[in-house]
Amino acid sequence: MSNELYSDLILELYENPSNKGKLSNPTLFLQGGNPVCGDKISFYLNISNNIIQEISFEPEGCAISTACASVLTELIKGKQVSDVLDMSSTDIFEVTGTIMPLRIKCALLGLTVVQKGLKQWLENPTQTKIVTGLKI
Repeated sequence: MSNELYSDLILELYENPSNKGKLSNPTLFLQGGNPVCGDKISFYLNISNNIIQEISFEPEGCAISTACASVLTELIKGKQVSDVLDMSSTDIFEVTGTIMPLRIKCALLGLTVVQKGLKQWLENPTQTKIVTGLKI
C-alpha cells in the first residue's frame, strides 16, 4: 500500500482498529454498506438515557472505511445521540487528515450508517433493535 494513498494513521487503524468486535448484548445493531465498492460495516451499540455507552464494529472493507469507523467509535463513545446526529465529515477529518476526494464515501461509510440507523432507532427506541440495509 502506498503512503500517498494511506497515511500512517490510516494504516495503523486499519491494522489495529479500536473497538473492533461484537458487544455481547447490544441495545442496537446497525449494518450497512456501499453497494458501489462492496464495503460493509456493522456496529453494535449500548445506549442508555440517549447516551452511547459502548460501541464496537466489524468492518468488511478497505483501509479507509475501517480506519475512519475506528475513529468514529472513539469520537461517539459517551456522547448524546443528538450530538452524534449533528456530526459531520469535519469531525472525522480533523482526526484522520485529508482524504482523497475519490475516497470520501469510504471515509464516511461508518458515520452515514450510524447516523441513518440512529434516526430510525429514535422513531421507536423501545421496539427497534436491528437496523440493516443502510446505504451510503
